[in-house]
Amino acid sequence: MTNKITLDAHPPLEMAERMEDVGVTKATIDPWSMLALAVLAGSCVGLGAEFYTLVITDSGLVFGMNKLIGGLVFCLGLVLVVIAGAELFTDNNLIVMAWVGGKLSLAQVMRNWLVVYAGNWSR
Repeated sequence: MTNKITLDAHPPLEMAERMEDVGVTKATIDPWSMLALAVLAGSCVGLGAEFYTLVITDSGLVFGMNKLIGGLVFCLGLVLVVIAGAELFTDNNLIVMAWVGGKLSLAQVMRNWLVVYAGNWSR
């Protein structure tokens, strides 16, 4: 029998288990690496925000088009976060699933959240 590869989505239980595993991985990164990745994420989002401000300021476009183009260039900051593998606080909120699943302690979740939140704002 051969393995058939499908493009179907994973069932909810399997997705929950995968997210728990990702949460454990994120929460067990050493604090200095976590902080460095959090600072990188904050810088990427800040770069996107600065690019947004540059693009929408006195562009001469109508209001709707101005906001649309501004939103598109801001997304570049988020794309940089994904490409760099940086730690963004909003992304790390999902590690609560690993805590609920009993794979992490509350202290590990809080440590992750505090380090990443501080790193995102330290730009």
